[in-house]
Amino acid sequence: MSKKSKTDQNKKPDLWDVRKQALEEILGPSMGIVFHSAIPLVLGGLADVLPFRHFVKGYSYVTADLTGGESGQLPNSLGNYELMMCVKKNLPLAAKLVSQLGKHSMTNCLDAGETMSIGSYFADKTIRALIFCHVSETPAVFKLSRKRCGLLLCIGITESELAFKTRHGSAALLAKLKDTHVFPYTKPNRDSIV
Repeated sequence: MSKKSKTDQNKKPDLWDVRKQALEEILGPSMGIVFHSAIPLVLGGLADVLPFRHFVKGYSYVTADLTGGESGQLPNSLGNYELMMCVKKNLPLAAKLVSQLGKHSMTNCLDAGETMSIGSYFADKTIRALIFCHVSETPAVFKLSRKRCGLLLCIGITESELAFKTRHGSAALLAKLKDTHVFPYTKPNRDSIV
C-alpha cells in the first residue's frame, strides 16, 4: 500500500466525482459510461449525461453538469437540479433530450408541475410534451458545495394528456400516470391515458 503525500491528503475531491456519488446514492450505481457533449456546458454546449440501470427497470438518463458549482442554471424549488428521464428500453434520444434541456435550464426555470411542448421530438405518433415532476412522493434532494440540489423527472405526455393537465392540474395528471403505470417512464408511441 502506498502512502499518500500531505498534498494528496489535503486535495479536495473533484466536483464530478462528488456529484456522481450523490446521484448514485439516490439512483444506484451508474453504468460507468458518460454521454459527453462535444462542447462543454460551461462553453455553451449541452449537459453531460449519466445512464443508470438500477433505479427503475430499464434506463434512467440523468444530466450531471447542473449542480454543485456555478453552472449558471436558474434554480427552482429544489435549488439547482439535474434532469432525468426514465425509459423501458435503451433510447439515446432520451439522453439527448435531457442534455438539451440542461442547456435550456440555464435561461429558463423548469419546475415540478410544469409542462413543455416538444413537438414530434421522438418521431413517434403520440408523445408531444413533457411534464416535470419529482421522482417520488417526496423530492429527491442532495447537497453539493453546501447547496441544496435535486432531481427533476421529465415524463413524455400526449396532446390529450396535456389538455387534461390544463383543465384539471398537474396533480390529477400525475395521479393518472401513476394509476396506469406510465409513471415514471417516457414511452414513445403509447396510447393516451385520457
